[in-house]
Amino acid sequence: MCKQKACGGMGFRNLQAFNKAMLAKQLWRIVQNPQSHVARVLKSRYFPTGDILNAKLGNSPSYSWRSIHSSLEVIRKGTRWRVGNRKLIHIWDDKWLPTPFTYKPISPPNNTPQFPMVSSLIDPMTKWWRVNLVRATFLPFEADTILKIPLSHDLPEDKINWLGNCRGVFTVKSAYHIALNLLNSMSLWSENPLSTHGIKKSFLDSIPYILSHATLQDLELFFAIAWAVWFNRNRLVHEGNGLPPMQDFNQARAPPSIWTLPPPRVHKINVDGASSESDCSSSIGVVIRDSLGQVVAALCKPLQACFPTELTEIMAVEQGVLLAQELQLPWVIVESDSSNVIQAIQEKATGSSYGHIIQRILQSCESFESCFFKHLSRNFNSVAHELAQHARRSGSHCLWKGVTPPVVATFLQSDLL
Repeated sequence: MCKQKACGGMGFRNLQAFNKAMLAKQLWRIVQNPQSHVARVLKSRYFPTGDILNAKLGNSPSYSWRSIHSSLEVIRKGTRWRVGNRKLIHIWDDKWLPTPFTYKPISPPNNTPQFPMVSSLIDPMTKWWRVNLVRATFLPFEADTILKIPLSHDLPEDKINWLGNCRGVFTVKSAYHIALNLLNSMSLWSENPLSTHGIKKSFLDSIPYILSHATLQDLELFFAIAWAVWFNRNRLVHEGNGLPPMQDFNQARAPPSIWTLPPPRVHKINVDGASSESDCSSSIGVVIRDSLGQVVAALCKPLQACFPTELTEIMAVEQGVLLAQELQLPWVIVESDSSNVIQAIQEKATGSSYGHIIQRILQSCESFESCFFKHLSRNFNSVAHELAQHARRSGSHCLWKGVTPPVVATFLQSDLL
């Protein structure tokens, strides 16, 4: 109910997140006005030797401090330091780098005690970075990022910046979205399949704990989930669609979808497309097998030009369907390792850029008594993949009927093991 209407919800406000946003507003005022009476009273009582962003709840806290402290993670998540005189910024614990998502160094921490604060990385005489020290302390790409941070000769005070919006101005609305994301993340990780319950750290901070305390099974799950999260992130950024978070966990836990024989009297069509910008070519591969795994027909074909990957995959599906139609096969299953293409066909997305090809595929399917489209992991679509690669390498158009293509004999045997 609290999801946005565009995401299928009713758009109701999450009261818990809104309450945290309102409390974060009070906390932000204290951060911005450390000399106010309220700020000084709280400092003397709860964090006399530190700052409010790193303050602990303490023993027997008042109701007001407990409430304000509960919104601390919202402020931490929505801020980073703007480097000034660097005396307040801790190298490893604070967010001060211009690198979105973490804003913290990810280089292995240097435990040398004389390097706790960012100010130790600055030459007070030249008022510039100590280049050799920075390069010795951080990974090369991170050192380059740090050395590009401009420094002011006036050495102003380090300042906390709000990241919730592009103007850098704190608003309850922006704090609400941060609080809502935090609540969703907490709910998500409380249901994750790893034995990490009770860890109250960020994902990056949790990695050392997981690697040193997790069981072998948890480690396998951890790396599978990390890959699934990264793959889903790339789909969301580059393709505009991604899986719900819990499906990442379920996908990581699920066994791999291996190639399987089709049911009796059913033929399985595996297709794949290959595009290479380096040699400006595209090609497709198709293999049709019966319920015993025997090759009924196979095709490898170079295309006329270098097409986008998704278009090449759709054209591979089209060629596979047309070949099965030519062979007058009644029941077929079509498998491709492109989930986007399978989804587009299943949803009959004829209004898309490649909708005319999808329309032709759907029309061809009317000639079958039964036709299903399924997604298959790329690792188990090796026969069609190798046929597409063979067409790209050789530049030849080959069609086999009733015989096994020599170039994929080994892959065909592997699928039957």
